[in-house]
Amino acid sequence: MIWVAATLIAAAAQTGRNAAQAGLGGRIGTIGATAVRFLFGLPFALAVLAATALIGAVPTPGPAAIGHAALGAGAQIAATALMLLTIVGGYYL
Repeated sequence: MIWVAATLIAAAAQTGRNAAQAGLGGRIGTIGATAVRFLFGLPFALAVLAATALIGAVPTPGPAAIGHAALGAGAQIAATALMLLTIVGGYYL
């Protein structure tokens, strides 16, 4: 049952992050807020990769995996920009 509490906390954190980014998007624009969101996470991702490499071998992905990851990353960035555009622009469903 701890997953219920974890899910509620995660949903609240996601809502707070989106609200904070909407405010940021109003000041620096949709593209700027999207860039901040992903560039802020980059050092953490690199730190996790480095920690994983210290623990054991990190597998090398093949070209297909890299292509799929790039496609997914692009879709995530585009979706974030569109979400912020609707929030900042006041286009609520």
